Amino acid sequence: MTLHLEGHSPPVSAAASSTPPRRRQPLRWLGAGLVVLLGLAVQPGLDVPGVHLVAGLLLLLVLPTAILANKVRWRVEGSVERWLYAFTITLLGVIIIGLACNSILGWAGMNHPLSGAALIPLAVSINVALLLWRGEDNPRGLYLSEPIDTLTVVAAVTVLVAIVGAIRLNNGAGSGMALTALLLALIVIIGLFARRQATVTDDSRAIYLLSLALLLGSSLRSWFISGHDIQREYLVFQTTYEALRWDPGAFQDAYNACLSITVLPTIIAVFTGVDGPYVYKAIFQFLFAAVPVAVYVASRRFLNRRAALLGVIFLIAFPTFLIDMPMLNRQEIAFIFLSMMMLAATQPRWSVRARKAAVYLGGLGIVVTHYSTAYILILGMLLGLGSWAIAALLGRFRRGGSRRTSSALSPDLSVSPVDGTRIILSVGLVASLLVACWLWSGPITDTGGFLRATINDAVSEVLGDVETTGSSDAQYSLVGAETLTPQERLNAFTDLARETSAEAREAGALLSLTPAAEDLKVAETQAEGLTPAGETFQQMGISPGGFNALLRIWAARLLQVFLLVGVVAVMLRTERAKRATPELRFLAVGTVGAMAVISLIPGLSVAYGLLRIFQQSLIILAPIMGLGVLTLTALLGRAARPTATAIALVMFASLSGLLPAALGGYQAQTNTSNGGDYFDRYYVGEGEQAALAWLIRSDARVTDDTPLVSDAYTLSRLTAFGIDSVPASDKFHPELLTHESFVLLGVPAVTKSQSTISYFGDQVTYGFPMDMLEQGKDRLYDSGTVRVYR
Repeated sequence: MTLHLEGHSPPVSAAASSTPPRRRQPLRWLGAGLVVLLGLAVQPGLDVPGVHLVAGLLLLLVLPTAILANKVRWRVEGSVERWLYAFTITLLGVIIIGLACNSILGWAGMNHPLSGAALIPLAVSINVALLLWRGEDNPRGLYLSEPIDTLTVVAAVTVLVAIVGAIRLNNGAGSGMALTALLLALIVIIGLFARRQATVTDDSRAIYLLSLALLLGSSLRSWFISGHDIQREYLVFQTTYEALRWDPGAFQDAYNACLSITVLPTIIAVFTGVDGPYVYKAIFQFLFAAVPVAVYVASRRFLNRRAALLGVIFLIAFPTFLIDMPMLNRQEIAFIFLSMMMLAATQPRWSVRARKAAVYLGGLGIVVTHYSTAYILILGMLLGLGSWAIAALLGRFRRGGSRRTSSALSPDLSVSPVDGTRIILSVGLVASLLVACWLWSGPITDTGGFLRATINDAVSEVLGDVETTGSSDAQYSLVGAETLTPQERLNAFTDLARETSAEAREAGALLSLTPAAEDLKVAETQAEGLTPAGETFQQMGISPGGFNALLRIWAARLLQVFLLVGVVAVMLRTERAKRATPELRFLAVGTVGAMAVISLIPGLSVAYGLLRIFQQSLIILAPIMGLGVLTLTALLGRAARPTATAIALVMFASLSGLLPAALGGYQAQTNTSNGGDYFDRYYVGEGEQAALAWLIRSDARVTDDTPLVSDAYTLSRLTAFGIDSVPASDKFHPELLTHESFVLLGVPAVTKSQSTISYFGDQVTYGFPMDMLEQGKDRLYDSGTVRVYR
């Protein structure tokens, strides 16, 4: 009898383990020759439509991933994990090697160290070396071995329909294709729950394509860079790409410290020839769609298939994933490394040393790609360590003072929380991440001012030195933090503006206020018209708008209930949670604690955003949320399975925008309509660009004394189109407008007489008094949707 130790491959005879070199060697050299041809295909000046893109992706990402998946002895069960680990190593390698080339070649005097001349030969050399390296030579690692199933085909069609739907909306056509994509996505989800037996590979394919369809349905909206953070992300990318060199001192901003939006997109653009906007809008989404797959695979290790599927559906249906993540590209890349940390830390076949090495590499990837993700992770780890230490002390106290012990906690907590077997919740990892964050944001990039300012503000709030208000996304706050109403925020902002401009108004430098300007009101949320289905609801006495609003409110509440129930079930080691390790249990507690802390401190909730924090937490907590659903529905007996599935389907239909669009009477989402708050604030159209171009080329005297004034969102939409070439100010409020300034009114102001302010991180849209500008200034430019006054 032969004993096989877990984490080690069984012994194999020499004849079975090796392949005669003569058979393999010609194929390796043929592959090396093809790699050289790929290198020639991506050379500048040899652009062939489509060839440059395909060759560049193969050379930069696909081939290294496939070779590593094939040749590294990963000691995992299936092909999916091989691909996930190989992909993450490749992505981190591109970033780190790019940084090394930028530093070394720049120090050596090369002006453009991120150019194709520097990087393409290096990529060819690395790929050739990987091909010639014998490694494990497991051909099964080159593909996902199970045959393509019907659900995967439907999911692939969903991706294509989502792309067409976004293009049709951009062209001003209807939303039919976009809604069809969401309906197909719902069918894929039904198929996932309906099939009783499926491999991890089958599920992973469908989950990846489903996630990709949802991301592209939002990211491809607009023909330009559209969104909130992505505008500034694109600005720092342009700074790096135009110089083909990353210089942390060229743009003193925390964004510039994120290699995910500087070095990485520059290298991708150089290799693929893709225009900068579509590196973010398309290629990044293909990368980020791997995150739900990693979450699913990791969760299958300690939960059953249904709980894992529920968790993934909650992850991808969450509004931040659907709408905001394509506008947060630096965070997308950081989340890839975070999800892979969880995957590696829970790999039972690896040694402790291997798991720790993988987790440290993932932590390094997070630090250099996105500062906030690293800070929030560290906070959760510290709180997890603290709760583990407290529980361990309580367990020891009980054992020392009484024969009774806690069956749920004590047996697993007899070891110190700093024991070397800890993978993520280890003092060494926390200390390493803290040091790495300090080095990266301090001596290396000198961008730590944002963190220092945030901590100082938070301390001041806790001590009561200043009064602030938190984010209005309180429906996702686990502690119900107090917030202001939109009208209260508008009034507070107006009072502050009036106080700030008092001297200028006395001096006669400001425009006269009209009655409407003296009594500003929050604009009513504009709802979509009722569809035939919505009219049927209306005739039944059910308001479609009220129905959709109620679903959204209850979705937010239920997600938190499921989370808390799941955490309790994991901590008590119920039947469904027996396989959860102590580290997972206390990491969950620490992550929930981090969300609660940030919710309680208004400045932190504003600086980082509760929705974004919740989305990050779902990478760890989504499976536990699925466990919470099964724990609650188990009380229903035979109805438990259909009830749990119905909850996931209804939540997806509501949060994705499918149900609101199908009924009407509710605010539109950008992935289903050319309307809604996000569309007004972030969607970039041609009219505003044309107005800016007119201002730049005309004889208008835009100077520091006579700046161009517009609301912050219009200025942000024009970030990528040269708004920095003219003196511009976002002091756009009736109390702040001067006689001398130029005023640019964007599409929402002209077409709806509305403007939006941001106060303590929250947006408030209000009715703008157009008569004030008409009476106090001359109209210089009017395209019908955009105006310029002086």
